[in-house]
Amino acid sequence: ICELGSGSGGHILEHARKSPKTLFIGFELRYKRIFRTIEKADRSGIKNVYMVQGDARTILELFRHSEIRGIYINFPDPWDKKRWHKHRLINSEFLSPLIERLQTGGFFSHKTDHPDYFSSTIDSVRKIETLKVTQLTNDLHKNPYAEGRIKSEFECLFISKGMPVHYLHAEKIEKATV
Repeated sequence: ICELGSGSGGHILEHARKSPKTLFIGFELRYKRIFRTIEKADRSGIKNVYMVQGDARTILELFRHSEIRGIYINFPDPWDKKRWHKHRLINSEFLSPLIERLQTGGFFSHKTDHPDYFSSTIDSVRKIETLKVTQLTNDLHKNPYAEGRIKSEFECLFISKGMPVHYLHAEKIEKATV
């Protein structure tokens, strides 16, 4: 299971702690965040987490079709200004080959505090025939979907400020045959 933009590691480490027989791979640009995540894993005795320093898009080079069981993308940089939207991690050009790396039955999970980015993500997800949205909300923590979900550091921050967390969970399905 991969997390793209794993930050300081709280989310991925908690998943790894709860599922010790599953391998978790985090992708993060910043060296210090990766170092801190590995430090926390070592202190906690968590052995099933690996970190990749670099752009999350390198996942396309590291994994072949159907090799990943799940993908988390939590609070990616929204690149607010219209001229910067091309830098957004989640877009149709990246999402389609990313989902090809998911196994049938695998999941794609996305959380953000940014309504415009969330709307754009929904549009991109709906263009992919092999993704079925199973959970969708504009305010996760006023919804039963929040039960049992592990929170990221950013998520805790936004909750403390009373901001809604937009959430989408989709599963990869077999492509419909005609």
